Amino acid sequence: MPRHAIHPTAGISPLARIYRHAGLLLSGKAVGGAMSLGYLALALRALEPAAFGVLVMIEGYAMVMAGILQSEAWKLLVHDGAKFLHQGAQRKLQRLVVFVTVIDLAVGTAAILLAMAAIPFVGVWLDWPPAATQAAMLYCLAVPFLMVAMPSGMLRLTGCFRRLSWQLTVMPSIRLMGAALLHWQQAELGAFLVLWLISDIAAGVVLWALGLHALHQQGHLKHLKLSLRGVVTTEPGWWTYLLQAKAASVLDIVRDRLPMLLVGGALKAEAAGFYRLAAGLTKVFSMPGELLTQSVFPDLAELAGRGERAALWSVAWKSGLIAGLAALPLFIAILLAGGPIIQTIAGSGYGAAATILALLAAARLFDLFGFAFEPGLLAIGRVGALALSKIAMAATELGGIWPLMAVLGLNGAGIALIISSLVLYGLMAGALWKFSARRFP
Repeated sequence: MPRHAIHPTAGISPLARIYRHAGLLLSGKAVGGAMSLGYLALALRALEPAAFGVLVMIEGYAMVMAGILQSEAWKLLVHDGAKFLHQGAQRKLQRLVVFVTVIDLAVGTAAILLAMAAIPFVGVWLDWPPAATQAAMLYCLAVPFLMVAMPSGMLRLTGCFRRLSWQLTVMPSIRLMGAALLHWQQAELGAFLVLWLISDIAAGVVLWALGLHALHQQGHLKHLKLSLRGVVTTEPGWWTYLLQAKAASVLDIVRDRLPMLLVGGALKAEAAGFYRLAAGLTKVFSMPGELLTQSVFPDLAELAGRGERAALWSVAWKSGLIAGLAALPLFIAILLAGGPIIQTIAGSGYGAAATILALLAAARLFDLFGFAFEPGLLAIGRVGALALSKIAMAATELGGIWPLMAVLGLNGAGIALIISSLVLYGLMAGALWKFSARRFP
């Protein structure tokens, strides 16, 4: 009998379990983050500012396309998978696994062609030289390997957070070793792009292998029937949930990935490099928020499944408060020493990025205070309310970033991000509080 693995730590509170899982992920992410600073520093010192800007814009384009095209089937896997595990409905769980896997693979294949098709237009907008446009075509091969939320969902569903933690070090370790070699050989932009591509592909392959192995090891693939029938004949609500979750997730791109390309289009490659450097340094805030979001969803989904609405709201706001207060000392440190930190890592030529670093750090601090509101809304099935919150956020971001950059330059992008963060988390908190006071459907 396949074991229920969402809570191998049964007997402790959901809040404690969330932070235990997040701690496991954070250990891997902290190692990966340190290596990320290392490979970014090597790339910054090996390339001219304009060349580094092109590198991060090509990478950023691939990430934007992956975010736009990626299915959100992993959320359905965790949401309904938790219910099926609780019910002991092995056959339904297997149908769900086949359904979400087929969708993810099909979308990933189509994503390469769509990303390549848009390159000529994007290259003109961002003023890429012909060689960079050709390199971006090759880099589109990384897009499906950046769309790997599905296997990470498998690991979360089965409680294998330690394996997920280990996988988080694969990409940065390859880039760090490769960047050290390329820096020593005084390599140019093309070599760094190939290194970035190889690391993305390797990380994606490893994650899929770990996810499938976790399902197999716990017996969830035993007697699995590989049939496409489940893709057509699904449980009620699967397609609706997927479409609503996708609508909400696409809007995340406006806040998380698109700004760097908008900066590059408005202020050119060097400014995009400054933005990328600051965004990389603020991962000290965004990494814990991402990991906490990943670890909280299975627990909130189980609370929702049991109808414990008061407990769900309590876990959501308390976990965010703890995370935000814990990060305040780091935020103060960035405010006081952002300039010296940047110059130590990237050199004196990047000292002007200190202000955008502080602005992005403020926006990411709000991410920590509000990280549990989105998985809370997903857990209770209020995907529509989540999508409306993100529409308001996207409208605020896109409506503000252009005029603010026109007046304040690069710093305008940071201010737009702060304003949109306040809008997003205010609306999500209000929606979760409202719906947590009602009986779940």
